[in-house]
Amino acid sequence: FPSKPPAYTQELCTACYGQSCGAELQACEADAFCSGYLKRVRATPSGGYPAPDLLKDVAVESWESDQGRSNGGKALREFQACTKKACRAQCELGRDFSCTGRFEWPESRPKFSELRFRVVDYLSGQGANPGVSRLRFRGCPLPNQCPTPMATATTDTGGFVAATVDFSLAPPVVTVPEFNGVWLVDGRDDYPPFKLQSTRPYLDKAYAVSPFFNNDTVPFTRVSGAVIAPPSGTLLVSPFDCRDEYATGVTLEAYRPIQGGYQSCMNCGKVTYTADNNFPDPSLTEYATLGLIALLNVPADDVQDLMLVIRDTASGQPISVLTRVGVRMDEFLVITMYPASRKQLDSLPAGVRLPPMVSPP
Repeated sequence: FPSKPPAYTQELCTACYGQSCGAELQACEADAFCSGYLKRVRATPSGGYPAPDLLKDVAVESWESDQGRSNGGKALREFQACTKKACRAQCELGRDFSCTGRFEWPESRPKFSELRFRVVDYLSGQGANPGVSRLRFRGCPLPNQCPTPMATATTDTGGFVAATVDFSLAPPVVTVPEFNGVWLVDGRDDYPPFKLQSTRPYLDKAYAVSPFFNNDTVPFTRVSGAVIAPPSGTLLVSPFDCRDEYATGVTLEAYRPIQGGYQSCMNCGKVTYTADNNFPDPSLTEYATLGLIALLNVPADDVQDLMLVIRDTASGQPISVLTRVGVRMDEFLVITMYPASRKQLDSLPAGVRLPPMVSPP
């Protein structure tokens, strides 16, 4: 992948957001956290992945800001939202994949770590972001096996939950340098169960906001035209680039394991990408808008193991891979995919490294 200049520093970018996002930039520069974040990101060498301590600082600040105890996270989000809307091309936002295969995730091997989440209702959350309470989280080291959770916690009235992972509870056959398992989330009468999974290990103080659908998907299908057809498992997938920006110009692919390798999941539903309003638009063929996710329906009479691949449309190269995605019937999976480390990229089967249209049979 060609190296790209650091985000927010190239001349066209600074000129654009200086003119279009002056108020947001001024608010960011007036805040110690927000201005410090921009300074550190600008100093990150091209082709580098954000340092773990920077990721932790952003997660902690976002957690505090979402609960009304700080303004730094809000100031940063508003500045990023403005630049993404007004200056995405000039700032090359979501287009830095130069770190792919050139780094490894940290392995600090803690005894405990605190991980944080917030669940918001997708349909009504477009504005007020109401949280979903009384959802139980269980941290599990393997996608479809959880005899003893490594962490258990329940969302509060705002949809927030903080769970302490006890690494001593990992099965003897599982060596976990950082928590890289899945989160099983029990449903309620009005919400089906769902799962959280990420290609990036959940480092201590990590924080993620998860959009989720209730059982009544009629308004969703009426607005978007996308159909969630039971019985199936539904995947909601968000890709990121090397600057931790939502990736653009990429596609989502799903593969099923076969003897000796993988083949494209022919009976999976069509990938539906989201439009600017973050509602699925069946006419889109890639992550090309301000939308953050794509949806994929998978027939799931039983547990199905899939491999997901995010591919850069410009180069045809894979940038992210997630194996062992366990899909169950009538379950939602909320998945985040980050540029692959060297080890992750090496795990990609040779036959999947080429774009589907030129892959050998």
